Amino acid sequence: MSAMFVAAALWLGPPALPDLPAERAAKARAAAEARRDEAAATPEPEPEPEAGPNASPKDAAGEGAPIQPTPAPQKPTTPLTAGQLHAASPKDDVPLKTATPAELASWGEDDAIYGAQGAADEALSQPESPPPTHAPTRTATRMKEADPLETPLRPAIPKRSAAFVFGYRIFQTTDAFARPQSWHVGSLEVTPVRRWVRFNLITEVGAEGGAAARSGDRADLFMMQKAGLGAQYPGWLTPFVEFQGGAGMARVELFDRNDLLLLWTLGVDAGAQWAVTRWMWIHAAVGWIRPTFQRPERAIYHDSFTFKLGIGF
Repeated sequence: MSAMFVAAALWLGPPALPDLPAERAAKARAAAEARRDEAAATPEPEPEPEAGPNASPKDAAGEGAPIQPTPAPQKPTTPLTAGQLHAASPKDDVPLKTATPAELASWGEDDAIYGAQGAADEALSQPESPPPTHAPTRTATRMKEADPLETPLRPAIPKRSAAFVFGYRIFQTTDAFARPQSWHVGSLEVTPVRRWVRFNLITEVGAEGGAAARSGDRADLFMMQKAGLGAQYPGWLTPFVEFQGGAGMARVELFDRNDLLLLWTLGVDAGAQWAVTRWMWIHAAVGWIRPTFQRPERAIYHDSFTFKLGIGF
C-alpha cells in the first residue's frame, strides 16, 4: 500500500504552493504595466472627415492626401510631483490666508528642530532610505496648546485665631457647709493679639447650680474680669495653651443673708480652635482653676477641673 502512495507521489510531482504576498504584488504590477504598454501601442482610429457643402468628392469618399499615423502617447519618463498633482486638480484655486506673526514664530521653531524646508515630497516614488532630517510640509498652523486645568481655589490657611469667642464654662466648688456647689459661667473673650502669642480680655458672669439652687435655698452669683496670656500655632486647627487670672465680686447667700465677697482666680486652659469657615471657629478647652472667696473670717479657695466650649468669630 505504501509503495502505491510513493509511486503516485512520484508520478504527480510535488504540490504547487501558493505565491508569497511579495510575488503576487510583483506579478500584479507586471500585468498592469503590460496592459498600459499594450494600450499605448494600439493607435486610436482617425476620425472620418465630415461631409459638408464645400467638401470635394475625394474627401467625401475618403480619398486624398495619404493618412499620417497618429503617434502613440508616450509614458511619462519622470514621476509627477505632489505640486504637479495639486496643480492638475480640477478644484478652483483658493487664496491662502496670510500667516500671522505667531505662525511665523512657530515655523521658525520647526525649522530649528527639523531643518529648513526642502523639496516637495515625491508622490510616485519613495526613496530607498529616509533623509536624516525632514522638514514637514506645512498644511495648517500649529495647534494651540490647551490651557492647564485650574483646580478650585481653596481658602487660604488662617493666620490668626478668632477675635471674639462666646463661651460656656463649668467648674465645681463647695459652700460654707462643705456641700457640692457647681458654677455655670458665660464668658466673652476679646483677643487683640492672636497670631503666635495669645492675649485675651475675658469677662465672665456665673450662677450657682446644684441641689441648693434647684431647691430654692440659695442662688449665688459672681462677675469677674480676667486676662489671659499664652501661645498658639495658627492654622485650620489652632492648638493653644493659656494662663489666666482675674478678680471680681460674688454674692453669696447664707442663712437668709446676702454677703458680697471679693473673688479672684488663677488657672490654665489648654485646647484648640477649629476654623469651620474663614470667619467662624469652634472653641474647646479643658484646664484647672482655683477660685478664692474672701470671707470676713478667712479666705476659702477650691481647686477644680474646668471645661469650656464656645464659638468664635
